[in-house]
Amino acid sequence: MDSATQDNLNYLLTLSLEGAIGTEQRDELHRLMGDSDEVMAYCLEFLETAACLYKAQGRLGAADREAGALETPEMLGEVIERDEQVHAAEAAHLAEARRDEIRKAAETALARFKEQERRRQEELAYRKYLAHRRQLAVGAFAAVALILVAVSVWVARRPARQIAEPVAEVVTPPTPAAPPVVAVVSRVSHVQWNRTDTAAAVGADLTPGPIVLDEGFVELTFPSQARLIVEAPAEVNLVDERRVRLEQGTLTAHVPEVARGFEVETPSARVTDLGTEFALAVDAGGAVDVHVLDGWVAASFTAAGHDDQERVKALYQDHAMRFDADQGTMRAIDVDGERFARSWDDVLYKPRVDGAVRFEWSTPPSLRQGDLQHDDVIRLLLERTDVPVAGETTVSLAAPGRYTSFAGRSASLSEGVSVDSYLLHWDPASVTGMRRIVSGCVTFRRPILGVIVATEPLNASDAIFGLRGAAYPTQGISRRLESVSDVQNADTIVLSADRLSLEVKLQASSLDQVRILVAAPSVEER
Repeated sequence: MDSATQDNLNYLLTLSLEGAIGTEQRDELHRLMGDSDEVMAYCLEFLETAACLYKAQGRLGAADREAGALETPEMLGEVIERDEQVHAAEAAHLAEARRDEIRKAAETALARFKEQERRRQEELAYRKYLAHRRQLAVGAFAAVALILVAVSVWVARRPARQIAEPVAEVVTPPTPAAPPVVAVVSRVSHVQWNRTDTAAAVGADLTPGPIVLDEGFVELTFPSQARLIVEAPAEVNLVDERRVRLEQGTLTAHVPEVARGFEVETPSARVTDLGTEFALAVDAGGAVDVHVLDGWVAASFTAAGHDDQERVKALYQDHAMRFDADQGTMRAIDVDGERFARSWDDVLYKPRVDGAVRFEWSTPPSLRQGDLQHDDVIRLLLERTDVPVAGETTVSLAAPGRYTSFAGRSASLSEGVSVDSYLLHWDPASVTGMRRIVSGCVTFRRPILGVIVATEPLNASDAIFGLRGAAYPTQGISRRLESVSDVQNADTIVLSADRLSLEVKLQASSLDQVRILVAAPSVEER
């Protein structure tokens, strides 16, 4: 209700209370009350207030009334002003109470974290004490055993005429208990261990100690259901069921609610999970980048001279920070989720890309010309996984090398192999006839078995290797790489000697598509 309507209502209601309202004014008042529930509520409140005032006026003396000691409009104004002041005070009180509640919640959370840190330090000191006691006990048992052996030798060498003395029984120290299992190797992919004594197969139990990777990925699952995906080269020291130390390399941590408090230490920072998914990258100098991908963590320095709880930082989703203990600095950086393997599907199927190539998990409904365009981006799409090759499958090329001419080229895949299919898709949005140039590289973790660049083989293989449900270019539409006599202006493909990388340079004014067939992951990798 605007101020003009409210002023008009006050005027009409005052006339009605004083008995001075005319017929037209009464009709206007009735119309306003019937137009809106808000107006009706306001009128009722006005009349109730007036009734209270008139009642109060009735208790005044006649002399006061004759002298005008209580004038209805002025009294109404005072009551309304007082009511507004009361409401404003109540709103300010509620806002202050809410601020106090938020402050208390934050102080409680920080106090809880500090208490957990204190308990952790006490637990660590107690464990060191127990370890020292065990060392003393083993030393004592060893000394007793040596004394008993010496006594038995002395007795054996005594002359025969002497009365043999009983030989005390040798007491051997108890066998130390087997170290506890702190994690299990749940999955590996193209893994190469740095040392044979740290090598472990899928399903192997891991005890406290280091694991060092030279190549590949390994997924570790802890009793708390926390999971780590470690990417080589990396060195991880398993401390216990709820704590690891990343000396160097990259890992992604997936920590469910039941595993809150899981810790990852690094040379520069300690990261405590508070219900989250986060990733860490430790460089050769010990500095660490902390990326929070979901939820939040508490991060602090771990190096000597920096281990004070006042420097604990809370990092939330889509935030990242770099800790450098040598420099004594912590600074915000851009979060980069694409840098890390966030799931095992990322490990198996997400290749590394460079240049204009961008990998996408999306499944577009159409890959026809004009439906998925970009002048400067070559999209790389995963079409299908683990497709068995039935019969002889024709491809454009399969041998390593540099290719600028594609006419008449063909090779074949052997029957029985299984492949994952990827599609490079570039459809420039510029006006037809204006040639553009883009280039990039894609690197897989398994070898490239074949590449299809010609229109007819692409059309023929859509039903076998293409995205299910996606519309591909129809017959008669060119989607091939072009062969031209000018090598400098030709489409170019380079397949690396190890068949893991494919470089492309595309020059086109219309659609270019390349299908890449990569060896499927083994059953053990999945």
